Amino acid sequence: MSHIGGFTESDVCALIKSLESNHSLEVLNFEFCGGVSGSMFPTIMDMLVVNKTLKDIRLRYTALEREGKSEVVKQELEKNAMYMSLLKELPVAKATSARVFFCGYPYAGKTVVVH
Repeated sequence: MSHIGGFTESDVCALIKSLESNHSLEVLNFEFCGGVSGSMFPTIMDMLVVNKTLKDIRLRYTALEREGKSEVVKQELEKNAMYMSLLKELPVAKATSARVFFCGYPYAGKTVVVH
């Protein structure tokens, strides 16, 4: 879990954007963070479209909580959790082979027979 103190709005925005490619963090604590303003809401929602591993974003005592937007974020996190649980239930077939591509060669991946 990470706790964010007195960061600016641009700091928070950069952090949220970095979570689009970070799929290991599960809890983010923005409590009391003045950098979490109402303008961060679309950025958070966009990030949650691609980051399905984040389980909780704590928004107590932020502008988003005062504006009632923390509930929408919570609902999106719950939707993502349901998506991940369904994904884990899908059967996965074991790989039996692999194909290797060598970039830059005109006959990559093909067997050439010379007579």
